[in-house]
Amino acid sequence: MGDTDPETVNILHAAFDLEYNSGPDPRTESHLREPHPVRNKAYALKSSLHTIGAQLACHLTDGSFAHELPSCEPSNPLPTAYRFSHWRTARVYTIHWSLTIILNKTLLKLLPTYEPSRYALEAECSTIALEICKTWENAWTNRPIGACHVWLGFVMAYEFCGDEVQSWILGALNRLLEDQGVGSGGGRRRWWGDV
Repeated sequence: MGDTDPETVNILHAAFDLEYNSGPDPRTESHLREPHPVRNKAYALKSSLHTIGAQLACHLTDGSFAHELPSCEPSNPLPTAYRFSHWRTARVYTIHWSLTIILNKTLLKLLPTYEPSRYALEAECSTIALEICKTWENAWTNRPIGACHVWLGFVMAYEFCGDEVQSWILGALNRLLEDQGVGSGGGRRRWWGDV
């Protein structure tokens, strides 16, 4: 992972283990009410992401990095889309939003099922998912390299979108695959509902 902080690596490994665990471990439910080192580190990382996110949101609001304009694509279920000053800027936003969703999903796995803050985490994921979707038109215009962030972003957003937007996400990913000539030989590779 290059220069990645070891604490971040540990959090990501724990998230992976939780995501692919066969089911809830009854021994951990009582443990979730007590201090939990991974959960505490995840909240610390969330705080750092929030600080960065506030700066990024400021630049979206003032229009210095992007403009939110009416969508130009008829099939887009969202009324607006972002036009970024550079494809690298779009990538920064998408990676930040995707990492926030990954972190929130980790926290959702670590928190007890009755924890009230779960609703705020899920709502934040839904809001961020739509923000990620607004990067599509900019990515399509700047493809192929300017669309490299779409794969991660759309896979993270998919789970937190409604049926119409999920269908559109799959169509967008498949359109990008076709544009890049993936599966144009004998076998066709396509994105399906199990993103």
